[in-house]
Amino acid sequence: MIASNANSPLATFALMIGLFSIAQVSEGQPALTTVVAWGDNYQGQTNTPPGLTNVTAVAAGDANSFALKSDGTLAAWGWNSDGQSTVPQGLTNVVAVAGGEYHSLALRSDGTIAAWGNNNAGQINVPPGLTNVVQVAAGLIHSVVLRNDGTVVVWGDSSHDQTHVPSGLTNVVAIAAGGNHTLALKGDGTVVGWGDNFSAPPGLSNVVAIAGGGYHSLALTCDGTVVAWGYDAYGETDVPPGATNVVAIAGGLFHSIALRADGTVVAWGAGANTSVYAGDEWGQSVVPVGLTNVAAIAGGYGHSIALFNNGSPVVVRQPVGQTLYPGPSAVLYAQAFGLLPLSYQWQFNGTNLPGATQAFLRLTTVRLADSGNYVVVVTNNSGSAISSTATLAVLRPIPQFDTSSSNLRFTNNSFHLQLNGLSGHGQVLIYASTNLANWQPILTNPPIIGVLRFVDSATTNMPNRFYRAEEK
Repeated sequence: MIASNANSPLATFALMIGLFSIAQVSEGQPALTTVVAWGDNYQGQTNTPPGLTNVTAVAAGDANSFALKSDGTLAAWGWNSDGQSTVPQGLTNVVAVAGGEYHSLALRSDGTIAAWGNNNAGQINVPPGLTNVVQVAAGLIHSVVLRNDGTVVVWGDSSHDQTHVPSGLTNVVAIAAGGNHTLALKGDGTVVGWGDNFSAPPGLSNVVAIAGGGYHSLALTCDGTVVAWGYDAYGETDVPPGATNVVAIAGGLFHSIALRADGTVVAWGAGANTSVYAGDEWGQSVVPVGLTNVAAIAGGYGHSIALFNNGSPVVVRQPVGQTLYPGPSAVLYAQAFGLLPLSYQWQFNGTNLPGATQAFLRLTTVRLADSGNYVVVVTNNSGSAISSTATLAVLRPIPQFDTSSSNLRFTNNSFHLQLNGLSGHGQVLIYASTNLANWQPILTNPPIIGVLRFVDSATTNMPNRFYRAEEK
């Protein structure tokens, strides 16, 4: 609403990826069967259980490991001092799992959370009524979830402000947790970090994935480049030259892991030069010789995990949803590996998009009609895989009066108004009032995109004149 006063030369106005790691199953992914772990094994965290099959994702806690199976159940092994590796009886329909130092989290398909293990800081006290969760992460002793409206909820230890979500943080598409810090990836490709002074490097953009280590952080950009920052005593932020064409990242306590598009793994930081314990060196960065066809990775305190298959397609960089307004372009990214050649086909609400046959989908002009669900289907001679669903929420903008002096002014006994942010999806109405109680329409305009300029020649005949606008 804008108020004008004809006695004034200028109108006055009033305007109404964990420390440790995360595993998440994707829709339509093939059943992968082989889990390989290496590094520290003092609690048996690298001893994959015999007969473990139909695994679709892996994750790591401090000194324990997780495998998410295609039937929605979990297997866990390794350190169990606080019950962190004792999967709650009857836990089913799991789509994601995360491990902290002594606690564990699981996301069910209905958007609710299960938590178990140590609770010394309330890290397993899931907030009452928490629903619509789409991602989960765990730090040392705090827990993080992402809801489907792009907001983040954090609870547990707050000694480093890691649970203090920045005010106004929205449009988040991915989360990660480090030891005592939390990361959020926004739909515009920027990263927000808080807790223990782990803010993202200035100018970091075009990010498609994030991960948290013990005291360091990782980001993956759309060109397959890894950016790392934070604690670097073991070289965990010194990204090696071979870490190119990366499609997934993970962080351990003092080491980092990257999965390349060709299914090979690169690791650096602690444990890069020895497989024998020496300080914090357990060989966690020494990738097993001949390890190929890897589909997923995870990092714990001093161990690493890889999941690999037989060459059938696997989507390893999932597209992430976005919330935005009409106008600017939007890009959805995905990446798969498997036996070449690979073919991509994007779908919108279950229908193939003509010409959308690359690893990315670019919408040059976003419209309200583009709101919906997007997936990409990847095929090769060995089969096919479907990515997780990325929801594009295109918001209808609220029209706003331009309050700059150049567009809100008296000229030639008339009052000039400019209305911005019109979506083109309904009639535009401008109303006027002298008392804020009785409103009369003074303009009905056909649908218009962007800007509408209006000149009210009647305003000079009144001591006060108020305006409001709506788009039907």
